[in-house]
Amino acid sequence: MDLDEFLREDHKQYLRQVRILVWVVLLVGAFSGLFVSRHTLALDSLWGICRAVGFALAGVLSTVLIAHSLVLVVSELAAWWTTIGLMGIPPLHQCRRNWRLTTQSREYPRSKRWLYPAASVCCVAAAIAFHSWLLWLVATVALCFLFHLNSQLARPPFALVLASSSRQALTLQAVIRRFAMNLRTVSLLEMENNSEPFDQMRTLVPYTLRTRNDAHWRELAHGLMRFVPVIVLDTRGASPLVIEEIDYLLHDDLLYKTVFVVDDCDGSAGTSNRLVDQAGPVADRLKGVPLEMLCLEKAGNMPTLIQAVTAARVCIPSSQKPLSWIADCARRILVPQAKADGGESRDDPPDDPGSKADEETGAS
Repeated sequence: MDLDEFLREDHKQYLRQVRILVWVVLLVGAFSGLFVSRHTLALDSLWGICRAVGFALAGVLSTVLIAHSLVLVVSELAAWWTTIGLMGIPPLHQCRRNWRLTTQSREYPRSKRWLYPAASVCCVAAAIAFHSWLLWLVATVALCFLFHLNSQLARPPFALVLASSSRQALTLQAVIRRFAMNLRTVSLLEMENNSEPFDQMRTLVPYTLRTRNDAHWRELAHGLMRFVPVIVLDTRGASPLVIEEIDYLLHDDLLYKTVFVVDDCDGSAGTSNRLVDQAGPVADRLKGVPLEMLCLEKAGNMPTLIQAVTAARVCIPSSQKPLSWIADCARRILVPQAKADGGESRDDPPDDPGSKADEETGAS
């Protein structure tokens, strides 16, 4: 199964789950409205029946709004719980910086900066002025929606995808985003002129932080590379900018948290215990990179990046692993796989003295 087919099947499964949830919400809302109307309205006339139908529709609307608000709040709280468990509590200035970076991206319409807060304030003001339970319900939903939006904007990213803007890079980011679950995945890719169905689903918070001014690209890329815990660099069809990003990773000692997606044709794929000795700008720069950091993609198969994800080589949770596994995985796995000096890495967790004592006792 290739990436496109995998994403389409995953999207179909998501639509089936949404369809089931919609039917459940509609049935619960209709029955609740009819139950209320049965005890408060007389159904012996046409007007009473019409009012009962209106109560049923109001019950459906209320249930949908309440369910939507709960889903937004709970999903965002779960995302923050996962992010804090992995990266710690981010400082306030870092959250504000994340918010500004996202709102300045070209995929984020400028009207959203004031439209959603203004609409929420109007809903709350109307609810206070008219004392209507329906307006209070709408105001609550608007506030939950505003919390969900700004919380996503301020949440620090977990993985950064660096690649040349192409269809295969967007597909790779979509797959990583699928496996990242509650963790935020960002890139600097160009999202225009893309017609894939799984990328047409625009969200409130864009997945690309590419700004409207391309002159800010280098500063933004370097800042994100130093901050995020995981960097996924796609070297297939590497442009001069991607080669510059590789040079920055090598110069700034960021290899310990980088995974390279390579291809046979660029000469950087691994054979046995050494790299293929082949000419090329990418191959020349990756000759000293450990094989564990190279993910080879073969045509028609799932890339080994996904195998690395499920095998806990990269700290991204899958459906087979609980979210509590993330924090321990980050400390054990996001370290250099091959240590030249044979010593401990700067990011290695301290050894448990109790386990060493148990091993010595068992050996004796």
